[in-house]
Amino acid sequence: MCGRYTIKKNPTEYLQEVFPSIQFDPAFKFQPNKNVCPTMEEPVVLNANGVPFCTLLRWGLIPGWSREDKPGSGLHNARSETVGSKPSFKASFRRKRCIVPADGFYEWKRAGAGSKKIPYRFYRKSDSFLLLAAIWDE
Repeated sequence: MCGRYTIKKNPTEYLQEVFPSIQFDPAFKFQPNKNVCPTMEEPVVLNANGVPFCTLLRWGLIPGWSREDKPGSGLHNARSETVGSKPSFKASFRRKRCIVPADGFYEWKRAGAGSKKIPYRFYRKSDSFLLLAAIWDE
């Protein structure tokens, strides 16, 4: 997954089209965000006993076996080629997968010889949602 993403539009209607049986956490209140970064709580779709369930989770994986749960601690990216084998991700990859609705994501490019980076936002031409693969733990 990327280091930052956007969710400017409410995904509720879109998620109901994609997952007709989806349930929503009663506490779910959508807030648009043009710059989602690690440690923020944003919508995700989990499998709750075979039923898609939308709730808010904090971005940043703190494995269940970890002793630390401080704000800012945790991992926020997993590489697809190692997510199934690294100890920090392996259990979640097998049993705790989820989907993150987004409408764009950022990648950075270095500007010349300097260290300054310029963000570029990638999104669908149709401005439709992207569904990003993710894992979670508690």
